[in-house]
Amino acid sequence: MPISILRNRDGSVSLPIPKKVLALAKMSAGSEVEIEVKAGSIVISPVQGRSFADLLAEHRKLKLPRDDAWLDSAT
Repeated sequence: MPISILRNRDGSVSLPIPKKVLALAKMSAGSEVEIEVKAGSIVISPVQGRSFADLLAEHRKLKLPRDDAWLDSAT
């Protein structure tokens, strides 16, 4: 496997991943991933399709104000 270098970027650390490695993992730029630490290693896995209920529960945790302005829209 190729070796890559962790880089500082905008207050975070990024990891360039070669496109061939992403293709083997069936991921690409913009893929949603889950990051875990297992036995001292960082494991990056693609997020399997989340259900609407999962997305709604996540949204509710954010406690955003309700936006009803669009209900009165003429168009």
